[in-house]
Amino acid sequence: PVLPSQQAQPPVPQPVSQNLTLPEKRLHDVLFVLVQELSSPHAAVRKAVQHLIHLTADMTGRKVTQLLLPFRPSLLISISLKRLQTLSVPLQTGFIEAVTYFISLDPPLLSLAPENTEIISIINAALNLCSGRKDEAPHIMQKDADSKQQVPFKLACLRLLKETLGSQDIIRDERHTDLRNHTLELFFHSLAQIQNKEIVGIAKAGLSAFISQAKLPKELLQKSLKPILSNLGVHTKLTRQVLQTLAHLLELCTTYFSVKL
Repeated sequence: PVLPSQQAQPPVPQPVSQNLTLPEKRLHDVLFVLVQELSSPHAAVRKAVQHLIHLTADMTGRKVTQLLLPFRPSLLISISLKRLQTLSVPLQTGFIEAVTYFISLDPPLLSLAPENTEIISIINAALNLCSGRKDEAPHIMQKDADSKQQVPFKLACLRLLKETLGSQDIIRDERHTDLRNHTLELFFHSLAQIQNKEIVGIAKAGLSAFISQAKLPKELLQKSLKPILSNLGVHTKLTRQVLQTLAHLLELCTTYFSVKL
């Protein structure tokens, strides 16, 4: 887990809650337990905990980020690539999902500024895994991982990359250019995986989040569109996969296509 529970490594010290009233202290203690379970290896537990946190935010009239802010220093200490690599695949999945959750909050609990090197390293590792770049370091997938465990882990990594593309830190900072472009390229490629609707859905959501806030690099767009557009002139190549991928591209990139097309 991100904040280790009793089954993982020695726990990160609980944030000091000085000068809190008794109700606030109790709320703090409950939130500490919930934050630990955000990285549970069980998807149902993670979903339930997120629901409870959002319910607590509604009941207290606060944003989720505000509720979890006291835990940010501990999270920044706990989140590291080295630690992620030591976990079993189910725990790695929970770890990645927790990081994704913290990034997805409005405003984000965790920044993706280049200075947060551990989080950026984890995102790069997730990108390498999903892109199939086995020669690229670092590696996070356990060699003996069961195939049933690999699928949810890779989907978790894709969801992390989706949230990454919607981050203003990633969009605006030129130091993230390579990470940004490689992720965009991966998602364009993923649109062709029509046999897996979940992958296509994640890719479309990530591309849509980026396109709604920034302009796609021209060269990257041309490179991503070329394999699909080159098939349009040959009727024997107009497979269901090509047509569905083209439909996704037209939906996402309407403003980039010529009217003559």
